[in-house]
Amino acid sequence: MGRWVLLGAIVSIGSLSAAAVVPNAGVGEWITEQQSAVNARLAQVSPEWIADELSAIHSKLAAAAASVTWVSDASPTQEKVYRFATVERGDLVSTVTATGQLTPVATVAVSTQISGQIDQILAGFNATVRRGDVIATLDATTFQIAVEQARAEVDMAGAALLKAEVAAQEAAAELKRRNSLHRSGAGSLVERDKAETAKRLADAQLLEARSSVRRTNAALKQARTNLERTRIQSPVDGVVVDRSIEVGQIVAASLQAPTLFTIAKDLRDMQVNMLIDESAIGRISPGLRVEFTVDAYPGRSFGGSVEQVRLSPTTSQNVVTYTVVVKAPNPDLMLLPGLTATARVIVTERNEVLKTPTAAIRFRQSGPRPVRDAAVLWLERAGELKPVDVKLGVTDGDMIEIIGEEVEPGDLVAVGVRPVARKESAAKRLIGVFQ
Repeated sequence: MGRWVLLGAIVSIGSLSAAAVVPNAGVGEWITEQQSAVNARLAQVSPEWIADELSAIHSKLAAAAASVTWVSDASPTQEKVYRFATVERGDLVSTVTATGQLTPVATVAVSTQISGQIDQILAGFNATVRRGDVIATLDATTFQIAVEQARAEVDMAGAALLKAEVAAQEAAAELKRRNSLHRSGAGSLVERDKAETAKRLADAQLLEARSSVRRTNAALKQARTNLERTRIQSPVDGVVVDRSIEVGQIVAASLQAPTLFTIAKDLRDMQVNMLIDESAIGRISPGLRVEFTVDAYPGRSFGGSVEQVRLSPTTSQNVVTYTVVVKAPNPDLMLLPGLTATARVIVTERNEVLKTPTAAIRFRQSGPRPVRDAAVLWLERAGELKPVDVKLGVTDGDMIEIIGEEVEPGDLVAVGVRPVARKESAAKRLIGVFQ
């Protein structure tokens, strides 16, 4: 009976030992608890047999304590694995990128100075016109009548002038005769004075008639000018890019003249108006080369140059930008007004320089801090990282020019760290107690 109790205790110890999961610091306490449990179960058997069995059990527990294997999963062990890039020699281009809209260099809004009804339209969209070409006409009936009326007024003024001249001549002759009679004593002084007054009135009427002739002539000229203005002419050589009238439409010239046509002077010369952020405007100057693309021609690049940096800023949502005008030749007329251009201003070009990814400049280890316009590169040397001082040059955002005597093409430079977790057992187990 006692042996079966003891065997049950031993089996219980084996099963507990094989499956128990214990903390790092509790192995001694756990063994003590197991010993106490065994002592309680063996209280029923003989002391001699118990002593022999306990001696064997103590030997197994001692061997088990010596052979415990612990695996920690509190947090995966982190190992540093560096990422490297290669220093290379090549060309480097520093650019400023922006978008803008293509527009003709000069556009002219054609209006009318008189009101009237559109009679004819002689130039449509995309029509090529020369300076002086008639592109539309207004109904001229009213203006022709005005010319006829002005011409009649001129004739009447001319007739009045003739009458005034005749009257002036008669008055002058009468005054001369009265003066002669007065000197001879045959005429009275009163008659002489009346003749002189009549002469002066005749001269005034003559002057008024001459002024009336000039006034009516001016009115005739104005009427003829208005009649001429019924023929709307192109003020420049160019292409009609917009038209806002139709035949029969009535246009009214008021304080703001209506726009009838929009004419681009020359589509062979276009420009791109770009908005450059204030942080980059200091790098832009007239003459810089520009490359741009438009969605209308995927894969094709167009060229131009910075023509003007306008000093007037534009502020939108607390962002300050400046307008940069880019001159873009368009000899084949492929570029159309209104296209959106994605432009790249070439600020600096360097050929055959040492360059490395900009991530290498941002990589930090414990060590010296770089000064302004300088940096520390961490190069791989014999399996270790070595700091090397370099000076910085131009950058295109991805690569940056480096200047240093200790750096050569092909060197490996650290650009970052990739942590690697060493995965181990998810539990801490005591094994090998009972084999």
